[in-house]
Amino acid sequence: EQLAMTQYRLSFERQVGLQDSFSVYLSTAAYRDGNRSKSVGLDWSHILQERKNSRLSWFGYAGATGFSQQQINGTETAYDSPAARQWYGLGVRQRRDFSSHYWEIAGEIGWGRDRSEPVDFSPAVTVEYGQQLNKDQSLVLRATYGLRIGHDAEDGGGLRFGGRQVELRYNLSW
Repeated sequence: EQLAMTQYRLSFERQVGLQDSFSVYLSTAAYRDGNRSKSVGLDWSHILQERKNSRLSWFGYAGATGFSQQQINGTETAYDSPAARQWYGLGVRQRRDFSSHYWEIAGEIGWGRDRSEPVDFSPAVTVEYGQQLNKDQSLVLRATYGLRIGHDAEDGGGLRFGGRQVELRYNLSW
């Protein structure tokens, strides 16, 4: 089943020194089924190696989100929609820049917790393509595939392929 949502995100990003960057963000999303979510998060990145058009970095993140509804019309949603979820993790990212676009691949290990459920482990791989439209606008296509281990108490905390996501994003900066 496919799910569409419209998300708005306000973020503040800051470069700290030559190798570190930090951001904090707030976001809100409206889902096609009528559900809504609100999130807050922190991201940090450290460049390990940088060459002419290539960058290797590691990153860390933490955040929390909440959904307005856990069920739609009396049935469970086709996606995880907890009243509250916290997450955090670490990863490594390789980026290759070209004149007006870039390719990026990242691997991460993450942990998270929905309210009233145990902590889950969520390794994932992400591939991203970004196209610079002009100085202040860009378009990003991103695909993530991951596992969730220990998430669902009903199945004994087993292995689930619960991190599939494709994202198309338009960015406007000023």
